Amino acid sequence: MGLGVPSSGIRLDLRDGFNNSIIGIGTSSQTAAEAQAGAIKYDPGFQGLYLSDGTVWNKLSAHVIRTYVIGDIISATQSFANNTSTVIQNWREQEDLLGSFNPTTGVFTAPRDGTYTMAVIATLSSSPVSANSFMQLELVSPSAIVKSQSSYYGAGTFQASVLCSGSFNLLSGQTLQAVLTHTLGGTKNLRTGYCNLSILEN
Repeated sequence: MGLGVPSSGIRLDLRDGFNNSIIGIGTSSQTAAEAQAGAIKYDPGFQGLYLSDGTVWNKLSAHVIRTYVIGDIISATQSFANNTSTVIQNWREQEDLLGSFNPTTGVFTAPRDGTYTMAVIATLSSSPVSANSFMQLELVSPSAIVKSQSSYYGAGTFQASVLCSGSFNLLSGQTLQAVLTHTLGGTKNLRTGYCNLSILEN
């Protein structure tokens, strides 16, 4: 069938040479299975076209601003008790293109389905460190946890530090956060200017 095309060699042809010879693709709340394989939809929020394979919606093209978060600690207002897991909070945002990170709570919320890489370095202020102790960072999502640990076999007074990074497959609305645990002895504080966070959508 040719719409405005006298002779067409394909089943549907709109190429009549006029400025309105285009196809408009609409939005849909159907699942890929409901729409069935071969269906196409447009998502205005992410400015993307999606093709159903009968199971999932596959992105065809998009003009998407990717998540990019950068933060650091400039005020050591949070304390970390010995042998207690605590979410690192009170970050200073230097960059957050989509507003997906809450610096006060330290919780990142995925704006859409995708893979997100998070890297955090935490450094404590110089203080006594117990022998045979550790400092541990966990990057926690609903479906996975990545851990990294620095161990200290001898006692001393210094700045303990640990770095952790990992990639996470998140659904829209799922969260990601950095959790600090230590057995260094006593209550510790982060050293300002030596703690950084980054989150990048792959």
